[in-house]
Amino acid sequence: MAEEKVVEAADPTKVYVANLAWAVSEEELSAFFAGKGFKLASATIFMRRGRSAGSALIQCASAADAEKVLSLNETEYEGRALTLRADRGGTKPAPAGEKKAKKPRKEKAEKDGEDGEAGEKKKKKK
Repeated sequence: MAEEKVVEAADPTKVYVANLAWAVSEEELSAFFAGKGFKLASATIFMRRGRSAGSALIQCASAADAEKVLSLNETEYEGRALTLRADRGGTKPAPAGEKKAKKPRKEKAEKDGEDGEAGEKKKKKK
């Protein structure tokens, strides 16, 4: 069954960061940007199968700060050239409480008809 998705609009205060080393933590990423003069509201490292996916979404205090952070595109960090771009929004899994309820399964007798007609038809085909 496909997982329900929620579409998010782009947030002008968020910047997508790619090409991170797997060992980089959220605290280290925040410290890197603080060293460049930017105070982040948050930094979230994306995880895949229990380890870093090598990308993150950082949230700046303002849209103006986010524009300034984008100037750090191709800056080297931990031996890698970071790729930064403005947040494009996207999809994410729907919160558990907002998923559509599953339709109740019909009972076999209800599917086949109360008198079992479908079962008799199957027997005749064999």
